[in-house]
Amino acid sequence: MLLVSSLAAEELPEPKDISKMLDDGTVQGFSLQLNDEAEFTDLSVFQRPGSEDSIATGAILYAIPAETGIPKTLHLRLSPAAAVGVETNWNFKKRILEAIEEEQFPRVIAVDTMLTLQFLRGPKGESVGTPITMGEPPPEGTAPVRSSTGCSAGNCFNERFTACKEARLESKATLDLTFRYEILGSGKNGCRVRSTFMLHPNENWAGKSMVCVYDNGKPFAESILEPLSCTGALAEAMRE
Repeated sequence: MLLVSSLAAEELPEPKDISKMLDDGTVQGFSLQLNDEAEFTDLSVFQRPGSEDSIATGAILYAIPAETGIPKTLHLRLSPAAAVGVETNWNFKKRILEAIEEEQFPRVIAVDTMLTLQFLRGPKGESVGTPITMGEPPPEGTAPVRSSTGCSAGNCFNERFTACKEARLESKATLDLTFRYEILGSGKNGCRVRSTFMLHPNENWAGKSMVCVYDNGKPFAESILEPLSCTGALAEAMRE
């Protein structure tokens, strides 16, 4: 966790660099700088790919404030593309400020906040490397669950699943495991749900999705243990 003491405005702390090196020599990470009120003044994403396969086209920032435990996600497009062996930096200060104003991202992102960066590549958003995280998980008792319908995992999301009505749910299970469920509508003998690992320690699963048909005559948590059918890149990766 990065703690910031009370400093004069002209005595800004040095940027905090969080990075990780992959097996092929690729360096990925982000640089965070705060002011004396622990609000960020600069956030840059950087990558030095060791091979063409490691070049990222996008990134996702996940921020989980300890006070709520509710994750906020921010999708970023990386342009121009990084060159092999050359470190490229993308500064997203303006984009993040806009997200803060729209309440899509926490204003204080380094004190009592877990900040995770995941690099993505290609049109399907496949992960490049493993997540890079700063901070600590929210304390026990918080509920790190959100959905576009305002549901939580235990009540209205399950009701919408039973009725097979569109809904979306994201949940952070552990430090490096975040998943998303999206109810798409009726399928053969059940309800179609898209599942995506937004973060996963296995980089072959992270960022991939599958669409499964589940028996919506059962509770959702019970039905997902026995899917009627599953197709997609994630299903193929899991079978491998």
